[in-house]
Amino acid sequence: MSRPSLAAPRCRPLHFEEQLTDVRGIPLHSFGPVGEGGVPIVLVHGLVVSNRYWRPLALELSCYGQVEAVDLPGFGRSARPSLTFSISDFARYLSEWLDARRIVRCHLIAHSMGAQVAAHVALQSPSRLFSLTLIGPTIDRAAPRWWEQGIRLLRGLARENVSMLRIVLGDFFRAGLPHTLGTVRRMFADSITEQVGGIETPTLVLRGERDPIAPMRWVEDLARLMPAAQAQVIPGGSHCVHYSHPKETAAAIHHWMRATAL
Repeated sequence: MSRPSLAAPRCRPLHFEEQLTDVRGIPLHSFGPVGEGGVPIVLVHGLVVSNRYWRPLALELSCYGQVEAVDLPGFGRSARPSLTFSISDFARYLSEWLDARRIVRCHLIAHSMGAQVAAHVALQSPSRLFSLTLIGPTIDRAAPRWWEQGIRLLRGLARENVSMLRIVLGDFFRAGLPHTLGTVRRMFADSITEQVGGIETPTLVLRGERDPIAPMRWVEDLARLMPAAQAQVIPGGSHCVHYSHPKETAAAIHHWMRATAL
């Protein structure tokens, strides 16, 4: 299959288009900046948060392709399933959402817990992806216990700006404590290191310099486990580096997309 070209930056769209797509009876919400189309770029959020925190990066990336940011089942404006989903369940619904949206192949970008979901998709359906970007991936195998990650989370939240914290708080109340805790248990039951060794998709493992959840050692270790991966850091960035430093994050991702298209 030939790769769509990654053209020079276009003018930014003026607004976002919202979508609800039914996947096996669960309506999944997504948005995309309205533009001129191009290579599909799909964004997958992390734990608790919704696709709202992708908007700064989506605007930057819309210069290079057709961006869509999806809310996983039970988060954001997507409907909540009756049972708590495992990471592999989220991956299956994400793949079926891609089918429903008629996205045959894309650049997949995922953050935090979303990186675990994206790793399953990349392993199970490599032909779907041009490239993969994992931002602040969880869970560092040097700190596998929930309380260790909890401490890192609190440190990370203290480094986010106020508008990002408002998004986290609002999305947490929307998701609800029972659903969040159930998803946390499923997240800790999944090991991204068991997936990445078999991922052949060119992968950028990205972190913010000030991210305590995904330290540089972990990001470099994860990249070394993968056949075609590179680790990179955004200076000054937080765990949600795509929100705190969208221009720099978009530039790094676009450079990676262009490199993998050669």
